Amino acid sequence: MLRRFVFRKRDSVQLRMDFEQPLFAEGKDAAGIGGWVANGACAAPATSLIGVPASESPEVKAKELELAAAKQAKAAVELPVTLAKKKLAAAQAEVASVEARIKADRVRHGIETGNGNDLALAAAKAERQAKLLLAQSNQVAAELALAQATAKPMTDMKRTAEVQAAQAKLTAAAAALGAADAEAQKTDGTYSPLSAVFPKQSTGRRTALAKWMTRSRQPADRSRRRQSHLAAALWAAASSKRRQLRPQRQAADESAAH
Repeated sequence: MLRRFVFRKRDSVQLRMDFEQPLFAEGKDAAGIGGWVANGACAAPATSLIGVPASESPEVKAKELELAAAKQAKAAVELPVTLAKKKLAAAQAEVASVEARIKADRVRHGIETGNGNDLALAAAKAERQAKLLLAQSNQVAAELALAQATAKPMTDMKRTAEVQAAQAKLTAAAAALGAADAEAQKTDGTYSPLSAVFPKQSTGRRTALAKWMTRSRQPADRSRRRQSHLAAALWAAASSKRRQLRPQRQAADESAAH
């Protein structure tokens, strides 16, 4: 980018013009810059566009359309690559987050020795960083979806609905990224443990239940014995009745055969 013009005449400087960096970048979020904030009357993200007076010249309009098409083509090529890089970074950060939380958990449960506070701080920081990179990846994915929807021809009947849906997803992704960025600024050691934390000293309730269930004089045990005896008696009675009826059935079968 050109930053300075210097006009010289031999060894003396005749004219110097310095250029400042633009405060607002084209197509980027303007909220939070120069006192601008997003409120309920506007839809986030608020974007700033370089103001250029509209031209009535057909040649200029044609070039503007060519420029817009070139920007869309550029985004269609660059955004997938950017998205792949963001996804890779998010995956690597997630692996680091899991490893840090495992270390903190092992010390927390007494499996290993170490500085629990320092490990908890490292685990919390790694987890927040992983969430931030994932939010960035989701925003780039939403930008790609919007670019693909916008690149469709105006004659496509589904174009308007797809653009609106993509814009809504981009808005949600930007809000999630803002929340993840705010969360990443925290410095406490609160992280999501990978395993449940049980008390070091048992309450004794499970032991008491086991003893109650295995007592010989337990009422339920006596009831089960009574049911067993009753079932045995019923089975014996039924077997005896079948033996008594067997000769009668054989005589009836022989009579029916003749």
